[in-house]
Amino acid sequence: YISLFTFSMLMLVMANNLMQLFFGWEAVGLVSYLLIGFWFRKPTAIHANLKAFLVNRVGDFGFLLGIAAVLMYTGSLHYCDIFARAGALTQIELSPFGTPVTAATLACICLFIGAMGKSAQFPLHVWLPDAMEGPTPVSALIHAATMVAAGVFLVARVFFLLTPEVLLAMIFIGSITAFLGAFSALTQTDIKKVLAYSTISQLGLMMLSMGIGAYETGILHLFTHAFFKAGLFLCAGAILHSLETWQHQNQVHWDAQDMFQMGGLMRHLPVVFVVYIFCAAALVGIPLTAGFLSKDDILAHSFAWATIQGGQWAWAVPMVVLATIFLTALYMGRQFCLIFLGDFAYRDKLHHENPLQEGGWLIKTPLIVLSILSLWVVISWDPLDAQTGWLLHGLDVSLNTFLGEGYQLALFERTHEFHWTAIGLALLLTINGFGLAFWLWRNQEFVKGKQLLHSAALHQLSQEGFYVNQGIFKLWDFVRHLSFNTTFAEKYISTTLGKVWVFLKNLSYKAFYADQAYQSTMSPTLMYLAQLSHRLDKSGLNGLVVGLAKAVVIFAQFVMWLDQYIVDGLVYVAAWLTQAVGRQVRNPMNGKVQNYWLWALSLFILGLWWLMQ
Repeated sequence: YISLFTFSMLMLVMANNLMQLFFGWEAVGLVSYLLIGFWFRKPTAIHANLKAFLVNRVGDFGFLLGIAAVLMYTGSLHYCDIFARAGALTQIELSPFGTPVTAATLACICLFIGAMGKSAQFPLHVWLPDAMEGPTPVSALIHAATMVAAGVFLVARVFFLLTPEVLLAMIFIGSITAFLGAFSALTQTDIKKVLAYSTISQLGLMMLSMGIGAYETGILHLFTHAFFKAGLFLCAGAILHSLETWQHQNQVHWDAQDMFQMGGLMRHLPVVFVVYIFCAAALVGIPLTAGFLSKDDILAHSFAWATIQGGQWAWAVPMVVLATIFLTALYMGRQFCLIFLGDFAYRDKLHHENPLQEGGWLIKTPLIVLSILSLWVVISWDPLDAQTGWLLHGLDVSLNTFLGEGYQLALFERTHEFHWTAIGLALLLTINGFGLAFWLWRNQEFVKGKQLLHSAALHQLSQEGFYVNQGIFKLWDFVRHLSFNTTFAEKYISTTLGKVWVFLKNLSYKAFYADQAYQSTMSPTLMYLAQLSHRLDKSGLNGLVVGLAKAVVIFAQFVMWLDQYIVDGLVYVAAWLTQAVGRQVRNPMNGKVQNYWLWALSLFILGLWWLMQ
């Protein structure tokens, strides 16, 4: 499977036309489906790969429509030909839903739908967290570093064709995806699902970067993200390998992926601990890492875009990026504390004869390599500016046909103006996010069965609704001592704030209820359509087929009757007539010569008479 995936991904990346890219696109989707369901005896794995297959088919349908539209209006699928004829697409106006749009906009919207499915953009993001049912190396390679970035790669390939309307849609979708993924990662308990939602968030940032016109920055973040996110997933895999091996040796069973059943692994898995620090630092954007260079560049470009666009609504984009940076530091700090700090949940079973051990160098070597590739030197010798690095210098600026060179130049200049502002704000939010996480989740103590006895962690607080009700009652008790009658306000405010907190907690854990929304809206609709199709097939199409079959049988029986009684009857009549005439003709031929002479003389006389007449 991995070799097939490598071949398919190379086909996708090396393609110089949309058709070859589509074949590679479908091939990597097939391999993803097969690898998500690799543990085919697990019902959750089978459900996950079916879900990934169906959601990606929605995106692929849009991608195929986009390819058809490009071929129809340009006559070619080669990138060079499309680029040469991109301007002509704006001259063609269509009204597919009563709203006039250009052919370029319609084609690019369809292509972007394909990118949304493959790169897990809202609302087609629901398949990626469930895809973590596959083996962890698959999650690291396919669902973090390569295949999920194919949608961003597609957008980069056709960046010259994207119209302002499509770019604005990309900004909107990318912003929602970035914030949704980061917010949803805050309350997850599964170690791999935290990283899955983190991947969704980072893919949203890449798409947002493409939308604001920062083509090179989006590619840069795609490149840097591959290394540190693959490193984090492999760290998770190394942790799970060690825990499950120890479980088997000690005959202890619990959900090894539950972070609230870990703790204190810093002392037992030192190499994984160090690698995790490097990769997590790159993800949140700590200086001297590659992730810092790309994320700072995205933030600076978002500020520059907001100043160029003007208007208060434009500043929502950099605000979303800032919120995502803060939430990223918060959930990664949370994961770090839950996994490595505190004490191991099953420390009473640890002993010298059977300790919790790291994997061999076959496991640790890739981790070390990926942690080194997460440093700034891979991108640029300047740890604070990616613009001086080899990647951005070697990457030609892709001018958008519809934005023009003036916009790209203005964006570049404004980005430099906000360079240090972006660094300062990002670093401040990152430090605050880590500090808040460390304050909330340090000294975490665990016991078996996911029951927390003594904890300063947010999980303990969340179990009690952050003690909102108790806190509000204490506050109002104090105010009541000042002779205020606040019985109604006390109950109303405490209840309201408690409900708000529970709602926000559930909103994060359920990832904005996207799956539930699909199940409550799309699933009943699809089930109804499936049942309707079944009834149509059974009573309509199936009845038509059965009726045609019966008609064919009746016609065959009619033909058989014609053959038996008409055709065969005519043949039999002809044979009987021939036989009867033969008998009559044969009677005179009785062997008497005088009779022959009599017949011959009679015929001769009859002939002479006829001639005389």
